[in-house]
Amino acid sequence: MSGVGSTESLILESSIASMPIEPSTNATGPTNYQLKPPPEEEYSSEVDAEAAIYAWTAQHGYNVAKKELERNKNGDVIYRLFACDQWGKPKNTRSLRDQDRVRANRRSCRFGCPMRIKIVAVDGMNSTGPWKSMYTRGGSHIHNHHFQTL
Repeated sequence: MSGVGSTESLILESSIASMPIEPSTNATGPTNYQLKPPPEEEYSSEVDAEAAIYAWTAQHGYNVAKKELERNKNGDVIYRLFACDQWGKPKNTRSLRDQDRVRANRRSCRFGCPMRIKIVAVDGMNSTGPWKSMYTRGGSHIHNHHFQTL
């Protein structure tokens, strides 16, 4: 194993991590913000890996939500994908009439943010063993919204 991580060490490391890079503005596209994602590390279990990701993102002003999972032949979870909590697109509710509306209108928090990170069981047949966090192809660093330092 390459240094089993813990939530406590992750929080200490996060205090010395790099700050967000200046936003990049594209004439044809939205403004993107880059923030160092949680480090790619190995953890003793799925629970530890998940806790480390939640602790890191909370410390750095954003949050993630579970998006997808994958199971092995035995039905055990061996892969989890986390996405920024502002990942989706708002629902189209323009065709609803006031009497059909279940809830009052409120602002959507979905901005289509592309940030993703995944955790994977080191041994695909042993989901109770060590897990590692991994970046996705280009999507782990980029957000399309502002951050708030907590």
